Amino acid sequence: NVLLVHEQLFVSEQRSEWYEEAPMWAKSINKRRMKALLDGGFTVFRYHSNWDAYPVHGVSDSFGRALGLTQEVARGAYTRTYRVDPVPLGDLTQTVREAMGIGAVRLFGDPNRVIERVGTMIGGFGGNQFNMPEELLEQRAEVIVLADMNEYTALNALEIGLAVIETLH
Repeated sequence: NVLLVHEQLFVSEQRSEWYEEAPMWAKSINKRRMKALLDGGFTVFRYHSNWDAYPVHGVSDSFGRALGLTQEVARGAYTRTYRVDPVPLGDLTQTVREAMGIGAVRLFGDPNRVIERVGTMIGGFGGNQFNMPEELLEQRAEVIVLADMNEYTALNALEIGLAVIETLH
């Protein structure tokens, strides 16, 4: 009856001058989720940014290990770069998909390009930190493995010469 989650359980209200939207607690999905929590007597702990940066066991350090990357050669607060044996980007994409245990990932780049340095970036930074590919470029990464990516982040990475593999948050 305890849930340990990374993201919030409720869909937020997004205010816009272009449309009107139901307040957060009036959304049907949030009502269903709240009912399930109350009916089940659940306690919810949300660990987000404090979990991202937590040394050794946090997302920044454990993501590379989860992907099977072991030879770290550079790091930022929320980024890591690893050396790998030369591998075609298409093969690396398959390795990432299998390591994450998911049906598909998105690849931006030439699948035949041979990669020797893999950069990782935590979850939502693919969607809200458009400049993060630059940090991985400084670490001499050749590809970024990330999640929750938006077009601006992908374009920035591609324009500065980095391939991108997008997985799940």
